[in-house]
Amino acid sequence: ISESIFGKSFATSNDAYTFYNNYALSKGFGIRKQTHTKSRSMGDLIRIVYVCNQDGEKSLRDGEVQETRRRRDTRTGCMAKLEVALANNEMWIVDKFNDVHNHFIIPRKVMKHRSHKK
Repeated sequence: ISESIFGKSFATSNDAYTFYNNYALSKGFGIRKQTHTKSRSMGDLIRIVYVCNQDGEKSLRDGEVQETRRRRDTRTGCMAKLEVALANNEMWIVDKFNDVHNHFIIPRKVMKHRSHKK
């Protein structure tokens, strides 16, 4: 599957998001936009990184006190992601794709993820 996704092209960045969100829905995980890069000269988007919603580590900042209301920590540092880059100001191309998760995926709970509630 990863060979068929790597190099895939999209007309818009929204098409890339929709594709990865549908892919995540079929596999049983949620996604979110992690970051983007803009060109220095024009300020247009040239790269977008979509990640598994469990990517990253949730930590307290220096001097920050933990809230009294405890919340379930959902960040596990998952490395699954899809990166798209704008090629020749025309098409968005998948240039990085990783489908390895470091957490359990529960397909029956997939609709509870924020990215699939729309």
